Amino acid sequence: MRLRFTPTVVTCSRTNAIAGIADNHDGTITLTFIGTPQAQYYVVASPDMTPPTSSWVPLAGSTNTVTNVSGQWQLTLTNTASQQYYRSTAVVPCL
Repeated sequence: MRLRFTPTVVTCSRTNAIAGIADNHDGTITLTFIGTPQAQYYVVASPDMTPPTSSWVPLAGSTNTVTNVSGQWQLTLTNTASQQYYRSTAVVPCL
């Protein structure tokens, strides 16, 4: 039996920015981000903006692949903390 190796192409993130925050008036908010099409991202949260992003907590279920050709993607979540900050983090940032 001969095995074939098919390399996986991973798109790195060249763009990573928050574009907007909307209060849905039902206890949830929708975060809108701009990223690189086909790149993967996840969202991290912290009650304090000052620590490095590496110490922020990843939100379960927030990992996604940007499928929109404009790079826009969204995440709707319940914001139960009295103060919470959110950032998107690229799974594979371009170096």
